[in-house]
Amino acid sequence: MKQKFIILFLLVFSCFHLFAQPYQIGHRSTTYNDPFRNRDIPAHIYYPSNTSGDNVAVANGSFPLLVFGHGFVMAYSAYKNFWDSLVPLGYIMIFPTTEGSLFPTPDHGEFGEDLNFLNIKMKSENTNTSSPFYQKISDKSAIMGHSMGGGASFLAAAYNTDINALITFAAANTNTNPSSIDVCPNISVPSLIFYGANDGVASPTSNQLPMYNALGSSCKTIIGINGGGHCYFANYNLNCYSGEIVTTPQPTISREEQHKVIFDFLTPYLNFILKDSFSSEQVFIDSLNNSSRITFQRQCINTQLDEIPKVNFNIYPNPLMNDYFLTIYSDENHESYSVKLKDYSGRLVFNENCSGQQDKIDLRFLSRGLYFIYLEADNKVFSAKILLL
Repeated sequence: MKQKFIILFLLVFSCFHLFAQPYQIGHRSTTYNDPFRNRDIPAHIYYPSNTSGDNVAVANGSFPLLVFGHGFVMAYSAYKNFWDSLVPLGYIMIFPTTEGSLFPTPDHGEFGEDLNFLNIKMKSENTNTSSPFYQKISDKSAIMGHSMGGGASFLAAAYNTDINALITFAAANTNTNPSSIDVCPNISVPSLIFYGANDGVASPTSNQLPMYNALGSSCKTIIGINGGGHCYFANYNLNCYSGEIVTTPQPTISREEQHKVIFDFLTPYLNFILKDSFSSEQVFIDSLNNSSRITFQRQCINTQLDEIPKVNFNIYPNPLMNDYFLTIYSDENHESYSVKLKDYSGRLVFNENCSGQQDKIDLRFLSRGLYFIYLEADNKVFSAKILLL
């Protein structure tokens, strides 16, 4: 029996990737016009679908929006690693292709305005009955970017009150007036900054670290990937490679290793910020404190769930086999407490109120896989992972 359990346990985890990625990837190319600047903004949109391909229908649901700015003379296609990883988890990503040429020199300020405009425009599509994204886009969004696009993301976030997070990768301080660093005190949304410790293109000491220090965010985190490079945040791109190969220091980890670090931290962060998954915030914080692959700094002003007092509950059995009845027990007799379960993508799958010292909930409607439970009573929270076999 023990051997059978071990085999079944391994099978579930070998299929975990499937449980975590329920959607196929749809794609549309479009051009939006910003009437206030009389400017066309061509863009590529990747979105959750039940069928992969161009112009296929958007899957049922309401999905957070990620607006992503590309690096200097880098094609949007270099960021396939991002849409391959995030869209199947239930995110819509849009990539503007403006300011991509070497001559004329890209205007970083205009690029930041493009990112802001697309955030507003895509959200308006949610209420446009003729749009393929009608009632498909949630009210939560983040502005993201790499290198030049990362610097432009700071410019965008400094003048945008309609985003929930700023996330950048090897952001380069832009040659605009004001600079990306100068606008940081104006940014209040939660911010996550990634850098490569071996970035010879946009040195962390003159780019990402000053940005982090200047940020006015109530909660900000900076993650340095040990041995990571500048161009390794994206897939291979000849223009980026040609610039990085002559710089010092050089990356000492592989592109694949750097990608794994990125999404091990980015995915739970997004699930918490944009999908309200408390358990994902705990995964993010635990990973920060226990990973040898990174160095980090984090400053939060008593607003994050990692600082909420905990309450003691016991749950059993775990893992659950055969019949999925989970028992919840507490030493205290709670008049009322909430029980929520979310799957790995952050989707809420169970939400009920219970009372007393012991209760039993029926989870037979759920598929096999890993889930997160959190129980809240008296403004205190308990959370744990649950495995259904």
